[in-house]
Amino acid sequence: MPSRSARRRFWISRPASTRKGIHTDASAAAGGPFNGLIASGWHTMALMMRILVRYYLNEAASLASPGVDELRWLKPVRPGDVLSLRCTVVQARASRSKPDRGLVHTAIEILNQHQETVATLTMMNLLRRRPDPRPAVSGR
Repeated sequence: MPSRSARRRFWISRPASTRKGIHTDASAAAGGPFNGLIASGWHTMALMMRILVRYYLNEAASLASPGVDELRWLKPVRPGDVLSLRCTVVQARASRSKPDRGLVHTAIEILNQHQETVATLTMMNLLRRRPDPRPAVSGR
């Protein structure tokens, strides 16, 4: 791992347009690679998590997340954009080791107010499962 001073020199030597200017300084961002201010991709992910937790994940059932796959930022998010999510369950299965839990893979699209997809990811969530209402069948 590079030393702290080497990491600092790398950061300082990067052009201003690749640092915070594209996120915070309108005049610097105007001449940058996105022709204006854009949100940080990680800020966009934080907003996505807020929407996901509030409207998609059940507080009583959600236990944890083993991770995220295939995160892609497709279009810049601009000041004033209104974001929403489209969630599609692509796989759900019971845990092999803990039958009271399941693993759900959800494809998530983050959309702006024009219904343009600005980012996509696949999230995995560990959820509590409801007990099976069917009576247990005993072996003969």
